[in-house]
Amino acid sequence: MSFIGKAIERVGASMRGEKVELRDAMDQTEQEKALVGFVRSRLEDARTSSARLAQEGINLTNTAYLCGFDSVYYDGNSRSFKPIPSPSRFVQRNRVHVNRILPTAQNRLARLCKNPPRYDVRPKSSDEEDKDAARLGEQVLEQLWDTLAINRKRIPLTMWVQQCGIAYFKISWDPTLGTKRVMRKEAPEGEAASQEQAAPEYDVVAEGDLRADVCSFFEIFPDPLAKSWDELRYLTQAKIRPIDYFRNQYERGELVKSEDCWLNSLSYEMRINSLTSSAGAMSAPQSQMKDSAIECSYYERSSKSHPYGRHIITANGVLLKDDVLPIDEIPFVKFDDIVVGGKFNAEAIITHLRPLQDQLNKGKTMRAAFLNRMLTGKMLYARGHNLAEEAGNDQSGEWLAYDSVPNTPEPHALQMPTIPQYAYQEEDTLKLDMDDTAGINQASRGQMPSAQIPAIGMQLLVEQDDTRIGIETEAHEHSYADLGRIQLKFVGEYYKTDRLLKIAGENQEYLVKNFKGEDIRENFHVKVARGSTLPGSKVLKRQEIMNLRDNGYFGNPQDPRVSANVLRMLEYGDEKQAWKTQSLRLAQIQRGIKLIEERGEKPAVSEFDDHPLWLQEFDNYRISEKFINLDDQKKSLVLDVMNEHTEWLKELTMPQSDPMQDPELQTTTAAQDHEQELSQDIPPGAPPAPGMPEPAIEGGGQPLPQGEPV
Repeated sequence: MSFIGKAIERVGASMRGEKVELRDAMDQTEQEKALVGFVRSRLEDARTSSARLAQEGINLTNTAYLCGFDSVYYDGNSRSFKPIPSPSRFVQRNRVHVNRILPTAQNRLARLCKNPPRYDVRPKSSDEEDKDAARLGEQVLEQLWDTLAINRKRIPLTMWVQQCGIAYFKISWDPTLGTKRVMRKEAPEGEAASQEQAAPEYDVVAEGDLRADVCSFFEIFPDPLAKSWDELRYLTQAKIRPIDYFRNQYERGELVKSEDCWLNSLSYEMRINSLTSSAGAMSAPQSQMKDSAIECSYYERSSKSHPYGRHIITANGVLLKDDVLPIDEIPFVKFDDIVVGGKFNAEAIITHLRPLQDQLNKGKTMRAAFLNRMLTGKMLYARGHNLAEEAGNDQSGEWLAYDSVPNTPEPHALQMPTIPQYAYQEEDTLKLDMDDTAGINQASRGQMPSAQIPAIGMQLLVEQDDTRIGIETEAHEHSYADLGRIQLKFVGEYYKTDRLLKIAGENQEYLVKNFKGEDIRENFHVKVARGSTLPGSKVLKRQEIMNLRDNGYFGNPQDPRVSANVLRMLEYGDEKQAWKTQSLRLAQIQRGIKLIEERGEKPAVSEFDDHPLWLQEFDNYRISEKFINLDDQKKSLVLDVMNEHTEWLKELTMPQSDPMQDPELQTTTAAQDHEQELSQDIPPGAPPAPGMPEPAIEGGGQPLPQGEPV
């Protein structure tokens, strides 16, 4: 069918209210074709700028140097690697190579990824609901850090940062992720009766979840006029996708056909993937992608004409999506290496290490060539000796015949010159220059500069390296904070159903609860504790912690909770087992507090409880804001529990009276024993002994005075 026939058919179908079935990209409306052309024009503006073309060649050369190639550069005109012109063929024939860039980049990578960021979510108001929502947001970020494998993905992210100067983290919503359920397909109303006898059809329905992807410099095309991320108006991502991806991901995916790699940046990425040998570095890029096409995703900030922003996806001339931004900002986070004022693309550290790497290998090559030529030695003889060149050999006990020449010494070995010392000093100087450029001293590489240096000097050297690397870590901490904010915004927007939050807290507490995105209550103010990602020295940190603990700054050193906190700060993995009983008691107290908060019931008090610990934890709860927000009945329950534990504590600590140790009982018993002994020694009718009571007279009369007759 001709183009005019297709247009007439489309117009007739639209007038009848029928859905027009598209067969290829040409069947799209003019407005859809205009959107496809608009995205292509934005991409062309970004990829054809002179700064972009130069940066692509530099970054591709940096990657080649990281993989072990040196003395090469990438020529954008011929689109191939070329050797750097050498002033001497002597160097070209005797090349010796050592890759000092790789260990330097690995050292910086280990330091930049040593400690994960410590998140903190600030509530947007002083209400208790917002405070609880902020705590929930912090717990959600900790869980997403594990489920999205961000800690693993930031390793290639940081390597891209060192190779290209910048890299990106992209957060998106993937409807194919999450919990999957098998559900029966529902037939349309008209076909329901005819399909009653047919076999039922089932489909796999996913719940959907967040996705975190690392994006390199080569697939991101920002606004060429932007000098910083705040000035960025739009951004385009181009990525090679297989044809099956479009069919499974988009409604119009069947219209996308395979195409060649017309985008140079993506061909460079394919070349990087083949940098496994010298031939791979010099070979031409693949010009044909097998069963693949380029997906172009265009993101635009909110503006007056588009208050919610724009998100357009195209592939090989087909409009796949035309919608607003998934959240109220572009869902990308930019990470920089060496920031340059007024420049959007940061500088890569490998760019500044390449000249030093070339000079280092050039010196090694010249010394190796010197050894190859001079190590076997040379003979000095006169032409009249008739000594043939093939006369000498490498055998021990060699006999060398020659013709004697008058007044001329016999052939003898020539004294060979030695390599000057400054040649080796130059190599050491270049290594120090590379470490200094990368901000890595000997202390950070595990080497002691001198045996005479004191411990405080080593600490100052490590602190100096941390200060230099702190420039990158400070910028990365802000980027990680932006990453957490974007994640919480996606959670608040797309978590419509109940999700499981699994928390492994302190004191052997394990909590699994349900939450939704609306429970965060738009508390998206995410901060990263400053300096939490600094590498630091664990040995020095542990020593300082022990000093503070011994001086009592953490509390009583004999307190089990203080010891448990100290072990946790020292990063010992088994502190929970070391204080298992203490953890179980604290968990019991927390259950008692939740019983009062949720049910309004008083927890049972036993004489075997740790009453001082109950009183201390309940007193801390009494002076908190949660206690203030309780009703009068629950407040009285808290006070009743405290009073009962106080009574038990008094009863258990009160000393019990012992008959064998009571002084009053001991005196009474001694007096009775003394009286009994005296009564046994007095004869009948004798006067009572001193200190003894007088015997009573029968009839109740008074005793007679002594000395008077009866």
